[in-house]
Amino acid sequence: TVMEKERVLPDISNPAFESWELPDLSIWEASDVPGDAFVSLAGRRLLIMGKERGGIDEIWSHPFMAARDLKTGLLMEGQLQWLDELPSRLIVSPEMLIREYRIGAHMLREITTLSFDRPIGVLHYEIPPDLPFEGLVFEAFFNARYMWPYDASATGSMVYHFDREKQGLLITAQDETLVSWLQFSAAPRKKNLGPFEGFSYSAGGMAEGNPADHLQLGSSFVFDAADLDGGLEILLAAGSEGTTSLWNQLRSLGGQTAGLFEGTHAYYQQLLKEKLFIHSPDSLFNKGYAWALARTDQFFQTTPGLGTTQMAGFGTTARGWDGRHAVSGRPGYAWYFGRDAEWSGMAVNAYGDFDWVKEMLKVFVRYQALNGKIFHELSTSGAVHYDASDATPLFVVLAAHYLKYSNDLEFIREIWPNLKLAMEFCAATDTDGDGLIENTDVGHGWIEGGALFGVHTEFYLAGAWAAALEGAGYMADLLEEPSLSASYRKEALRVMAIIDREFWSPNNAYFYNGKLRDGSFQEQASVLQAVPIYLDAVTDSLKAIQSLAPFAGQQWTTDWGIRMIPADNPVFNPRSYHAGMVWPLYGGWASLAEYKTGYYHSAWFHVRANLLNYLYWGKGSVEETLHGQYFQPAGVCSQQCWSESMVLQPLIEGMLGLEPDAPRKKLSLSPRFPTDWNQAKVSNIRMANMALQLDWKRGAGTTEVEIWRDDDSEDILELQLSQSFALGTNMQSVTIDGIKANWKSLARPESVDIVLESIPLPKGQRKKLVFN
Repeated sequence: TVMEKERVLPDISNPAFESWELPDLSIWEASDVPGDAFVSLAGRRLLIMGKERGGIDEIWSHPFMAARDLKTGLLMEGQLQWLDELPSRLIVSPEMLIREYRIGAHMLREITTLSFDRPIGVLHYEIPPDLPFEGLVFEAFFNARYMWPYDASATGSMVYHFDREKQGLLITAQDETLVSWLQFSAAPRKKNLGPFEGFSYSAGGMAEGNPADHLQLGSSFVFDAADLDGGLEILLAAGSEGTTSLWNQLRSLGGQTAGLFEGTHAYYQQLLKEKLFIHSPDSLFNKGYAWALARTDQFFQTTPGLGTTQMAGFGTTARGWDGRHAVSGRPGYAWYFGRDAEWSGMAVNAYGDFDWVKEMLKVFVRYQALNGKIFHELSTSGAVHYDASDATPLFVVLAAHYLKYSNDLEFIREIWPNLKLAMEFCAATDTDGDGLIENTDVGHGWIEGGALFGVHTEFYLAGAWAAALEGAGYMADLLEEPSLSASYRKEALRVMAIIDREFWSPNNAYFYNGKLRDGSFQEQASVLQAVPIYLDAVTDSLKAIQSLAPFAGQQWTTDWGIRMIPADNPVFNPRSYHAGMVWPLYGGWASLAEYKTGYYHSAWFHVRANLLNYLYWGKGSVEETLHGQYFQPAGVCSQQCWSESMVLQPLIEGMLGLEPDAPRKKLSLSPRFPTDWNQAKVSNIRMANMALQLDWKRGAGTTEVEIWRDDDSEDILELQLSQSFALGTNMQSVTIDGIKANWKSLARPESVDIVLESIPLPKGQRKKLVFN
């Protein structure tokens, strides 16, 4: 039921309207003709989603939908004009959305923003003083929709109360556990509240025929123009920890709504300033990199009782499986995934935000199954699925990756029992004794369906297992368990030998997609070949080079990225998730492997195709998937976590060649900047408590690299540096601070690499290298 109940509310401040003095935005994109493209604002506790043209489709305070279908309109000459039907201009930034609606000769400004770390958002309206209108209408719907797998009735009865003094509407559900609070800076002249049917000021609202309509509260408010002294603040707060917790959050705000965007703006300014950033001569690149950094960070979402880790993709319940999700309550992919976060976490390590990866690893440990398996999906409502085979070895891979960047050996020691349990689980899935862990009766690897589904062991999974064994050996060695380390590393070499020998097709010069149960192989080539190569699970460098050579061709690569399989494959379907679509994820994997093997030009092409996505469709965002034949979105989410992170990871670990070993105080850099760049700066290269800066310049016959420490650590860093040059380059000399250096030349498929001896780099020291 939906019922009204009188109650006494605690003392909290009313929001006060005042014009906002906006700072220079951290980054932004504009749309002069807003349409139906997806937009979002994400704090750690609140997610606001809608369309460019206006309104808010859904607000989630996980694990529930706090509000939906929020619309604002003006009463003009007795007629209601919804703002989202007016011509407008939109500015999208990580900290706010700014819409400027044109009404004749007037401009009404709407700003949507939210708190970075509290479940509070605000709609801020600045109304021109001479705008001829009689009133403002605001509508919102509330269903306290609990996330899947629960159905619409799991919310139970909803209770609401409008407080005239505080000018606010309180909605509670699940015995006041789920709470939404709507509050205005002005008193409405008229309100209409009640179950969905028949309440609305207008005929707007939810689609007809939705079976959950009767489980919603509809609200409509009318404000007289005379009562709006320059504008209106509409505050919305929500949480799943009860009313007391929410009142405390609101008290911390003190009615000062401007404090919301100020804190959020400061966060993103700091993020872009303090994390690893590659500054290039290309302004499109620089902005795309900044967007990818901000978007990747936004996917870290906190759910009370579960923890903080990365969601897979932002979207509303209007898209995805079965439309509006009357039963399943799935907002895009806005819940926690194992493999998605494990891949994205590597990019977060790479740009230097180790603390968030630590939180991610804690969530994996908290929900690890008793047999050691790591979850594939964790709903914010607490339901856990363990239906994937790759999440468990990738958990170990990410932990080793985290250690190499952070030097946080004490945390690895703390979770070492969980890591060993994960390794034991993986080893136990090798039921036929062939040395390979299995998909059969364990779960899908990368491929979840379609023509390539159903192998006994995916090549991708075999590569993840080899990397997990190597990573576990690395960690065991540092934890002073030499016999266990030796055992893991011996098995890693065995698996790598199997990969090189058995999965290779000598006639076709590629690695098979998978091994079948009868011992034969699925004779398909897929982009997944790139993953074991990136993970150093392929030890035969010639085979790695041969397998990646076709990736730059038109059967594999489009102008906007790389396909799962080539277009001349008989099972190719450009709309198939796993047999034809272009994924930015695939472009990232391909780029990482191409940088690893020396295909620097095609690597740059693939990662740049990912980066430039921010200019199209959802502004500042990289799509989940694109059509395999046409340049258009083809997936569920316009904002996908690993699509964003696969802009960053190939640029940092690939183009920059960053490879840290923090416990041993070693770091490798191999700059492979594009041939049309003549300069680049890299700030905040982080490893443990060390920070490096790099200044790179290319002139006629000379390349200069300056690198220096910018930290307080007393440790001496051992730096390994190599630099790539065009094929045919004849290197005459290399100097370090004017002194001739020892070097060797390596021939690569698309370059000549000059590799130097290790360079000791103490605190505060600067080195200048000159290549002639």
